[in-house]
Amino acid sequence: MLLVSVLSVSAANAYYLPRIATLSNAAEGNELLVFTHIPGKGIVKLDSVATGGAGTGAPMISNQDGLIVSENGDFIYAINTGSDSLSVFKIGEKSVKLIQTVDAQGSQPISLAQYGDLLYVVNQGSDNIAGYKVRRNGKLLALPNSSAPLSGTGTAPAQISFTPDGKFLVVTEKLTDLIVTYPVLEDGRPGELVATESALPVPFGFDFDRFGHLVVSEATVGGGPDIGLGAGVSSYDVNEDGSLTVLTGGVVNSGRAACWVVFNKGGRVAYVTNTITNTLSIYRTNRRGDLSLINDIAATTEDNFPVDIALSENGRIVYTLTNGEGTIDAFFVKGRRADLKEVADTDELPGSSNGLITF
Repeated sequence: MLLVSVLSVSAANAYYLPRIATLSNAAEGNELLVFTHIPGKGIVKLDSVATGGAGTGAPMISNQDGLIVSENGDFIYAINTGSDSLSVFKIGEKSVKLIQTVDAQGSQPISLAQYGDLLYVVNQGSDNIAGYKVRRNGKLLALPNSSAPLSGTGTAPAQISFTPDGKFLVVTEKLTDLIVTYPVLEDGRPGELVATESALPVPFGFDFDRFGHLVVSEATVGGGPDIGLGAGVSSYDVNEDGSLTVLTGGVVNSGRAACWVVFNKGGRVAYVTNTITNTLSIYRTNRRGDLSLINDIAATTEDNFPVDIALSENGRIVYTLTNGEGTIDAFFVKGRRADLKEVADTDELPGSSNGLITF
């Protein structure tokens, strides 16, 4: 049911404002929770739409891009980790509508990626990736023979994404300290896996800068299996054979558990959440892919465990999901050092919420 009535603005005007969404990840029935950010009123809930699947019912602090917006901005793709399925939503001017729920071709889907008419999922429970053809109406059709294994079993993947040119798929594996790539064949299927050891242990979230360099967060700096011993970020070149070359390895900040990474619209400035210390750090890359820390503690969240990040279309607002208490926080970007000033938040979320997008 539409919840615009809580606003002192018309429904029509509300939907010209930026919308923000996350997943409830509820075990009894997953939902897409939609909000808007109104100056002077804060972040206000607009709607909740059933996904047709189920979540885990528990905080998921181990994945990036469980919720994505299509390249053309017309659709939303979402994971249902508890029911091994994916959901497709059509974005309308005044509402978001569920149009399809499909099998994930594996167990426990956790991350999604799109390039052109291809969409891929990485499944944590079955340690595999699988592909789909994206139809003009946004719906998904399973791509035959597109399922491919990760480097082994129990790899704990965190994210899947295409390289900016669409030539490779990239997956981070937290428990193997590997970043694996697959060439994308002409028919859209994945080729043979290539594995590269990450610069620091526990590679987690990643994004690409404007020059195509891969920038990856590392949740552990001191070594060992425990996530959260430090916070580092590294940059890589993706070679023609799919292997990775370290450009800047392990640029450490003062936080713990660097997990989520998102570049701004210009593709030069990256925002990173340090989940255990409740802080955000800011990095910058240059044309060569050199990585530098420009703001160690750009912001500290009032609530525990900042996880996913999303930026407003103009890049002036950084949104974070904190699923310790279940909040979305909004930070205004200011100054040369890109300091972050908190300007709004909402606590209308379950602690199990997962994924964060703006549209």
